[in-house]
Amino acid sequence: MPKNTTTPNKSAIRVRMYRQGLGDCFLISFPKGKGYFHMLLDCGVLMGTESAAEKMQAVANDIGQETNHQLDLVAVTHEHWDHLSGFTQAQGVFDKMSFGSVWLAWTEDPNNAIANQLRSQRAQQLRVVQAAVARMNALGLAARSQPLQNLLGFYGVSDTNNPSQTGAALDYVKSRCPPVYCTPGDAPKTLPGVKGVRIHVLGPPQQLDLLKKTDDASKVYQKLYGVSPLDSLEAALNPNAFDKTYKNPGELSRPFDPRHCIAPTTARTDAFFREHYGFEANDPAAWRRIDQDWLDTTSELALQLDAATNNTSLVLAIELTASNKVLLFAADAQVGNWLSWADTQIELTAKKGQPVKQARLLERTVLYKVGHHGSHNATLCQDGLEAMTHPDLVALIPVNEDMSNKKKWGMPCGNLLGALKDKTRGRVLQEDKPLPDIATLTKLTSAEKKQFQHATAVTDTYMDFFITP
Repeated sequence: MPKNTTTPNKSAIRVRMYRQGLGDCFLISFPKGKGYFHMLLDCGVLMGTESAAEKMQAVANDIGQETNHQLDLVAVTHEHWDHLSGFTQAQGVFDKMSFGSVWLAWTEDPNNAIANQLRSQRAQQLRVVQAAVARMNALGLAARSQPLQNLLGFYGVSDTNNPSQTGAALDYVKSRCPPVYCTPGDAPKTLPGVKGVRIHVLGPPQQLDLLKKTDDASKVYQKLYGVSPLDSLEAALNPNAFDKTYKNPGELSRPFDPRHCIAPTTARTDAFFREHYGFEANDPAAWRRIDQDWLDTTSELALQLDAATNNTSLVLAIELTASNKVLLFAADAQVGNWLSWADTQIELTAKKGQPVKQARLLERTVLYKVGHHGSHNATLCQDGLEAMTHPDLVALIPVNEDMSNKKKWGMPCGNLLGALKDKTRGRVLQEDKPLPDIATLTKLTSAEKKQFQHATAVTDTYMDFFITP
């Protein structure tokens, strides 16, 4: 694929979106003095991607070459494999680079009690999903376990007997430089040597109800029955898991009192059950069996695990103070994360001393890194995309439709993609697609077409977009 060799003036900020597959990896280069300040935002690709290690090594080699092996800032948004895998798959390449600073969300802070609680519950949820997949596979229910296995891929779990690899990848980043933990409401961050740029932290939210929408239900259940649904499910999968916590975890995990229960071995000798329950696989009554149906509840748990992790995404709004333009990087933030921004006050240059809220921030957004690869619940409507009214708006979607279709995820969401094309008047850069044909952008003026064409460049490895402050 030929490269667009036109280059804007030297004051332009370049956002490079890598084309490794379904995953996030952005290199943002800010002019400073005679050189550039290089910021790497995530670096990963979805587990199961063909030749994933080779692709991430190629990405890392390009990053090293472009930055002269000096990364001024590395920011990791959250602990998902498709945002972190490159630090493991191309660790040898990153070993040769210097990390000036590392930013992580407050949810990764080991000294934050709430963050520790969240990580502990996430680890338990992951154990339960792995155990459920192992049980399903052992019972010959691999087809039913496949959606769960797909979600485990977000945590770098290739086999149910192996631990998550995302923790090790994140630990590697932490080992390169003492991290700065970012919290909404922090004072705007500046970049050493870079003029006219401030970075605002919008997410993740600190309100637990926005991070985890099922908290109330689990508290009520725990209060009534003495064991949470999560603990109950893990006890059913592994009765020894709670010997130190509960006196009889197996009993607590059952929906009925013992007096209403019959052991499977006893039922197999009972004439009624032998006739009507269909114990044998080829028995005409086998369809009646519900012995393993309880395992399907793990699917909901896995979705909650995925959504909760996405909602811990570090969301950054990069403000260009000379023009008040904003570059919004939403990572995989979902509804709860977005809603929390409404309470985050941002002091933009034009209103110095007068903090403004989310809508004022969004209406100045000229570049939107689309949330969660274009999924339906990662971009709000009224309080999200519809509020992005700047005439220069451009959207970047790091998605691979072939992989998404293979997983039956439907990303990017058709309705969202249509809305993005409408709001940007066609200026959507999708990682797995060629650049938009200028001739088809009929809603742009001739000057806007020329500007957009001049601001984009593409190779097989990346897509570049330039913003002139």
